[in-house]
Amino acid sequence: MRLLLPLVLTLLSIPALGQVAWEQVKSDSNVTVYTRQEPGRAYKSFKAVGLVPAAPEDLLHILEDVNSYNKWFAFPKSVRLLNNQNNKKHVYMENASLGRSVMKIWFL
Repeated sequence: MRLLLPLVLTLLSIPALGQVAWEQVKSDSNVTVYTRQEPGRAYKSFKAVGLVPAAPEDLLHILEDVNSYNKWFAFPKSVRLLNNQNNKKHVYMENASLGRSVMKIWFL
């Protein structure tokens, strides 16, 4: 199991065919930020990678609590759980500045 997680994370970090690769734009001792241009879009996506000083169980509890998303997500206008079956959650979120999106969250 200890080897499985690093393997999965490594495979997920490899760009799939046809996808634009992530470009590192900033890094310090706590976080590394990446961006990529989305094909056919006027904007870039971004992701931040870093270590969080918390137990995995605590982080999982926060992610599972859809009702608390407005406390830590940026600019939420509304958030609601659409579906929750077999450890898969579909969450609808409307962002005050970006519009709507549906997130799919899987808990293994």
